[in-house]
Amino acid sequence: GVCHDQCRTEEKIQCKTEGNIRGMALKRSVFKRWSVAAPHFCDVKCGQEITCQSYNYDKKYQICELNSRTKEARPKNFLLAPTWFYIRRLNGRELMMRKEKLRTYFTAAPLGSIPELPALPCHEIKASEGNDSFSGNFWLNPTGTGKAVLIDCDMI
Repeated sequence: GVCHDQCRTEEKIQCKTEGNIRGMALKRSVFKRWSVAAPHFCDVKCGQEITCQSYNYDKKYQICELNSRTKEARPKNFLLAPTWFYIRRLNGRELMMRKEKLRTYFTAAPLGSIPELPALPCHEIKASEGNDSFSGNFWLNPTGTGKAVLIDCDMI
């Protein structure tokens, strides 16, 4: 199900998400949109998409939007939206000790970790992953053309 602000860490991991932020939505990163009967279905759809980093849900019109970015990666696109709420998925490193088959469903691929989810510049990865970011090779789309290339990023 969908976790809420009062969840403990282990409950959040089981839920696959962090707490929801009411009255906000991430825009300009939406890659799929549906009408769904309840927020749980949005959570499930996000869990089935490796590129889903977060999602928005409109409680009034029951609309689910999957995002390829997080509010941390694109803070300028995190906007007031009274009938919506926003949820970020947990990333893979938060469940490294879990079974591989669970990780593939329950977690988001970290930004830049796969060619289907390239970052624009390296600093977008650092913003998205926060303290979990590390230096190394990442998939980037520096020209914004959609063609991902593997580039070394120094996260220090």
